[in-house]
Amino acid sequence: RAAANASSGRQCECRAEFYSGANCGGNLVTHLQARDNFDTAELWGAYKICSSAERFTGSRENDPNSVRITGTCLYVEIYDEDGGHFGYEDNVKRDFDPSSRTNECINLPYDLQEDVGGVWITSGCTSRCSKP
Repeated sequence: RAAANASSGRQCECRAEFYSGANCGGNLVTHLQARDNFDTAELWGAYKICSSAERFTGSRENDPNSVRITGTCLYVEIYDEDGGHFGYEDNVKRDFDPSSRTNECINLPYDLQEDVGGVWITSGCTSRCSKP
């Protein structure tokens, strides 16, 4: 599958959009995406990047109440600000089936509402992308 996708020259993306309201309503607060460019995969091989991670502060930390995950995703982890790092037990952790496109709205649990410390996103377009 990876070789067929690599020759297409298309770009693949998993995106997380954080919203101020429940059910992905209200204002868009911030977003982050992980891209997997198949041409880059051919060029860089094992050095290809499939994941993106970012810490949140200010309104990006204090305003989100829900998040919409879209695209070709493998894994998304939303950090609880109290722990503020990958793997913390109170983080929201979601595995996705990379063989189909994701379009899911997640209402954040009480502990993460208006208290998001950051996010980790892994795209799932090729077999070279793996869950951390």
